[in-house]
Amino acid sequence: MIPLEFIRKISRVSMKKSWSALFRIFYNNLMWLLKKRLLFFFFVYPVLTFFTLLDKENKFLNFFKLNNKRILLRHGKIKLILFYRDLETYKEIYEDNVYDFFDLKRNWIVIDCGANIGCYTLKVAKKVGKVISIEPHPHNFYVLLQNLKINKNKNVVPLNLAAYDKEGLIEIYGDGPTSSIFRISNLERSTRVMSMTLDSITKKMKRIDLLKIDVEGAEIKVLRGATRTLRKTRNLILEVHPFLIDDKKIWEMLARYRFYLKKYSHPDPLISEKTYIIIGKKLGRR
Repeated sequence: MIPLEFIRKISRVSMKKSWSALFRIFYNNLMWLLKKRLLFFFFVYPVLTFFTLLDKENKFLNFFKLNNKRILLRHGKIKLILFYRDLETYKEIYEDNVYDFFDLKRNWIVIDCGANIGCYTLKVAKKVGKVISIEPHPHNFYVLLQNLKINKNKNVVPLNLAAYDKEGLIEIYGDGPTSSIFRISNLERSTRVMSMTLDSITKKMKRIDLLKIDVEGAEIKVLRGATRTLRKTRNLILEVHPFLIDDKKIWEMLARYRFYLKKYSHPDPLISEKTYIIIGKKLGRR
């Protein structure tokens, strides 16, 4: 919801153009909060934006404990428990439809790698046969379980671990939808989580109809542990964070597995400056 990266770049470009764009983003976010009847955040958002301009947004968030306030949103028949920091993810998946590239089938098996609180898992679970939902952060995983419970999903297998290139314990930093193996700020706390390769997770599976990977910079690590998994994957969605890793390696790795690959920009121009999406479809498969 808060255009942090955009605000930090204001001094580098035309001030008139930047402030105009910033106001449009601010206004659109404010109207969206009003539309969703999130009145508490509607009134808090202007103050939070001001503190963001002063680069003190974390102090404001922590002082008022905004990320500890539970929100319940509905999208059709889907109910979602989430927090302020998850609102952007909700908008991406349910309103911008950032991952809607394939015509899902009832007999499909889907792996949601980097499931967070389950926004994408819940969306596809209504349309496919089975979803394996992988999320390493304990807090995110707990909310994921709550969301599965209130939606009475019985075709989802939740796994509280990190898909990686080795098995054992690894450190992840931060929390919420952007927890990562990379420490972006010294203020981010670390959490030790269990890791496992996708090859180990999918060992007994004969096929994967869709593999979605959104792991905040751990893409290469995940792919290195998924050599056998990728051979039996028919369709792929992978979010890439080139500011964290060498994304050329990702293209090279995926090209070995006979995927037809295509690059898509994120619909949000602010986010697209730092991330994009790769769509893969196995050649010779329908």
